[in-house]
Amino acid sequence: MEKKLPPCRQPEYLKAYRKKRYAQKCDEINAYMREWHKRNPGKRASYTAKWSAANPERSHECNIKKGRKYYAGNYHSRPELRAAAAARAVNWQRANPERTKELRAETCHRRRARKYATQVGPIDYKKLYTDSNGLCGICREPLNDSKIEYDHIIPLARGGSHTQDNLQVSHPRCNRVKNARLPEELELLA
Repeated sequence: MEKKLPPCRQPEYLKAYRKKRYAQKCDEINAYMREWHKRNPGKRASYTAKWSAANPERSHECNIKKGRKYYAGNYHSRPELRAAAAARAVNWQRANPERTKELRAETCHRRRARKYATQVGPIDYKKLYTDSNGLCGICREPLNDSKIEYDHIIPLARGGSHTQDNLQVSHPRCNRVKNARLPEELELLA
């Protein structure tokens, strides 16, 4: 004969009760910890710093998760933020056309340099122009300020790097004629 348990002792009831009690306990603990964190910001920061130093991999993973959670909750799910950010970007581009042109060219060059697996370094485009004394690096004629391109002396396709010492200013026409030729090969054409 099977022994009949009272309703409060049946496994389904106990499972539901434990689940409900666990949720209540978690809420109580979280509320207590939030208050403790507010009262003890220095202790929390020192504990976090010690834990991060002792667990660098876990700390990195936690930071990535927090960043993704913040990004998902504050950018992807809120189209008004995306629209505002896009409007700010457009306004900045209109206010800074020279810098926008430089950034677009830089992005294109970096992408091509990664494609050819060459070295990529920081570029100061203003210094390139001042070093050239306003002359085209290919034909040595004066440059028109509005029509300037940056040419790789040793082309990326031929193993050149995207660094300050491998760039020169040029006319768009000269840059197209040079194409992926080395300077020696260009002299043979002239």
